[in-house]
Amino acid sequence: MNMNIKEFTLIILTLSVTGSVTAADLSCRKDSFGTTRCNDGTTCHTDSFGTTRCNFKR
Repeated sequence: MNMNIKEFTLIILTLSVTGSVTAADLSCRKDSFGTTRCNDGTTCHTDSFGTTRCNFKR
């Protein structure tokens, strides 16, 4: 898994608050465009300034 630690932490914290998926069920991967996609529909992208933006699916 080639994921930035900030991205992973943000995803886990958000999912623990929403309760939609447990950490054991979460699977994420980074595609060739640099977007991290998770099996719950969440996508995250870090821009050139280091800002990570996530789109959470509910």
